Amino acid sequence: KGLRWRGIALRRLGRLEEAIRDLREAARVDRNDRDCGRHLFLALVGAGHREEALKLLATYPELREHTSPEVRAALEKIK
Repeated sequence: KGLRWRGIALRRLGRLEEAIRDLREAARVDRNDRDCGRHLFLALVGAGHREEALKLLATYPELREHTSPEVRAALEKIK
């Protein structure tokens, strides 16, 4: 869980590429960690990795229905 928390902190600090690296690894270790998937999605969109963010929606389809304003805005951004 350490990589997950560090990735979330890095994302919030705007260090998106570092966050993506940690969150990718954390998601690989635990595919059931939906919170990690959400933060990875947000970091990918924020860093302009549109195609990878779209692919991630296949792994975490519930993101399409997420009610968080941050996730909703990210989904609009990659349409």
